[in-house]
Amino acid sequence: MVYCGAEDYYIFALKPDGNAVWSFGTRYLLESSPTIGDDGALYFGSEDSYLYALYPDGKLKWKYKTEYDIDSSTALALDGTIYTGSGDGKLYAINPDGTLKWTFQTKYSVMSSPAIDANGVIYVGSRDKKFYAVNPDGTMKWYVETGSAIESSAAIDKDGTIYIASTDGKLYAIGKKMEIYP
Repeated sequence: MVYCGAEDYYIFALKPDGNAVWSFGTRYLLESSPTIGDDGALYFGSEDSYLYALYPDGKLKWKYKTEYDIDSSTALALDGTIYTGSGDGKLYAINPDGTLKWTFQTKYSVMSSPAIDANGVIYVGSRDKKFYAVNPDGTMKWYVETGSAIESSAAIDKDGTIYIASTDGKLYAIGKKMEIYP
């Protein structure tokens, strides 16, 4: 199955031959890619400020309203927690049942998709020029400043080095000891 959003505010489930299996409509654009859970559920945000969870058959499982639009894709933790950023400057942690677990506030919108390491630490960039490491309980572990807004998602390599790009045109590498290599 292939899942994709379209400019008509719908997300589609497509067979490999391109035929639609189902569609689900929101009221606004879908700027992010859906994430698929172990149970086949789909998680995605929309510019209508909702984080959606759909059953594999395309029916609504739940939706959670944030305070602003969601351009970030979601990340799923091993315990089923769903993480997403929002234009309200928050990183949201949502329980598998669609209830709020916690939020982490930055100073500007969070457009980048969260990344999670093997220890459950969540990494996310913000348009406030900071890249954050957030513990699974929602407390800040650390942050580093870049030269400009961060709108792209982080990548974590096998040795734990974190790579992020900033709108200043630089790629940053953050080592285990938090050395920054611009």
